[in-house]
Amino acid sequence: MEQQGLQQVFVDIAIAIDKVKCTFPHASVIQIDLADPIVKQWLTQGNVVAVFLAPQCGTSSLARNIPVPDNPNAPVPLCSILEPDGLRNLSGRDLLRVSLANILYDFCREIVDLCSELGIAVMVKYPLNSLFWVTTWCDIVHMTS
Repeated sequence: MEQQGLQQVFVDIAIAIDKVKCTFPHASVIQIDLADPIVKQWLTQGNVVAVFLAPQCGTSSLARNIPVPDNPNAPVPLCSILEPDGLRNLSGRDLLRVSLANILYDFCREIVDLCSELGIAVMVKYPLNSLFWVTTWCDIVHMTS
């Protein structure tokens, strides 16, 4: 592996941070508020080699554009290619969902930037055909990376 420019890293302890605590997790799971400054402190301690981010994808999903005939409760688009951060006519629960998603996306941008500064590998999991990739936060990441 060393000849290919890769370094093998052995992990004794893996900690997964998630909003939902599983009944039978495959790794240690702790629940914390991602806005807690401790998340960024952990990254600066020097013992983190990689970060994997998987923000929720319900608000920017293109699947919301698929018509569902005869279903008045079918999901409606919340974003578009021209308004990837949320449609301007949103209100109520939909506006709240998109606003919270944008806060999470901005937090992800902060983590990606910090990992980049610290030389920590960072991965973001999201469907390729999602409007997520054209949101403001993603454009900022592309411009600064």
